[in-house]
Amino acid sequence: MNPLQSHKHQQSRVRKTKTDAVDGYVLATMCATERDLPAAAHLHSQHVLLRLQQGQLQALDKQLQRLTRSVSAYTETYAQLGLTPGVSLTRLQQAVAELRAVKRQLQKELETLLTHAAADRNDLAKLQELPGFSPLVAGLVATAFNRQAKSERSWVAYAGLDVSVRESGTWRGRGKLTKRGNSFLRKRLYCAAWGAVMNYTGVRAYYDRLKAAGRNHVEALCIIARKLLRIAYAILVKGKEYDHHIAFA
Repeated sequence: MNPLQSHKHQQSRVRKTKTDAVDGYVLATMCATERDLPAAAHLHSQHVLLRLQQGQLQALDKQLQRLTRSVSAYTETYAQLGLTPGVSLTRLQQAVAELRAVKRQLQKELETLLTHAAADRNDLAKLQELPGFSPLVAGLVATAFNRQAKSERSWVAYAGLDVSVRESGTWRGRGKLTKRGNSFLRKRLYCAAWGAVMNYTGVRAYYDRLKAAGRNHVEALCIIARKLLRIAYAILVKGKEYDHHIAFA
């Protein structure tokens, strides 16, 4: 269920009271009045474990990025001042190295879980043919999305790669990514797009055309990530084969 729906009902109350009883009443009211609630989810314990592993890896990644920037800033300051780093800085550098090792181990464990959770191993092999799709990205795409979706737009929206529309009368605002979907998956798709640009000539040529048309670096990569996801939808849902001659023509 989209948490924005429950938030809307919570904000509609005059008194800003939050207790278990009030929350239960708000959810019951929502279930009785909303017309388009999703069907009940029946998740296997393996799928729950997948989400927990993704959340743990995402949290570790954020902490590692902050700590790495902090250590780099301290190291640079010591060098500029001509001071000898203390024991604490050395231990921080060791902590960063250990966290990176833990991150690699978590990624391996997540790849193993995704491989077992995927319904069809042939799907994983097909997805790994896509530019920039590592085993981790292929496993995420193979297990994260609803195969009954009517169009690839729902997949793009779930990943938060759709663009918001801002219009009023004759005014047209600048659209931005909604970023309302699975943030871990969105980041992996963005990295896959960057890897595809760096290692595949056809994708690089497509990227260069986007830049020549006025797109900046981030916009071009988001467009390529969205395109890769639509191609994955065509492979998994429509049963099409990937053809690099026409994918980024």
